[in-house]
Amino acid sequence: MGDVQRMLRANLHAGPDQVALVTITAPGADVLPWDGDHVEALSAVTWNRTAAERWSKLNRACRERLRRADLKSPLLSYVWQLQRRGVLHAHLVLDFGHDDDKAATYAYVQALRDLATEYGFGFIDFRDRDGKAGRSSVMPRRIAAGYLSRYAAKGGQLAEAAALPARTRPRRLLYVSRRLTALSLCTMRRLRSVRFLYWIRSGNSSVLFARAGRLPDWFGTPEYDAVCALAQAP
Repeated sequence: MGDVQRMLRANLHAGPDQVALVTITAPGADVLPWDGDHVEALSAVTWNRTAAERWSKLNRACRERLRRADLKSPLLSYVWQLQRRGVLHAHLVLDFGHDDDKAATYAYVQALRDLATEYGFGFIDFRDRDGKAGRSSVMPRRIAAGYLSRYAAKGGQLAEAAALPARTRPRRLLYVSRRLTALSLCTMRRLRSVRFLYWIRSGNSSVLFARAGRLPDWFGTPEYDAVCALAQAP
């Protein structure tokens, strides 16, 4: 979860100054029956297990609609989290920097709202200004990074989603676009390498013994420089 928090912060800080947070929820009680304070167990497991595949299809359909309008996908990142009622929902981070990016975000949100029920999702939560329905979903990137990284803390909704049995949740709970990782150079693979490098530099020989005395292939390559840069970054 520490790597997840850093992944979110480093990449969102490398992105546009303004982003929009959009929440995609599961359907209500008219589709997912309740059992007390939670969605009925079998219904929750079935919905969670199929959420990633349905989301992939929904996202592809929305991107195709934008492509026909000559707009690029504004999707920068998303995080799956577990609601208290026992079903997953997703927080999307969309580009809201320049006018073209804003137009793409509005079009993408509209496509989500038009197509959500077709792919088994519920309410799409997005507001571009404060109002009676709540606070604006548009915010500076640093605030969005802090907001989402809290979910990866101990007891947070992302951590709870990760605790679900592997077969009953999306395999990838966090996505960050290559557009951002190309700027930040921060990926989960490199963050794992940072931890490996830390133990090597601290003189922990058990790490190398576990690898039969071999250093990883990325030592002495440009990848090594990227890992060292991450190790030195705050």
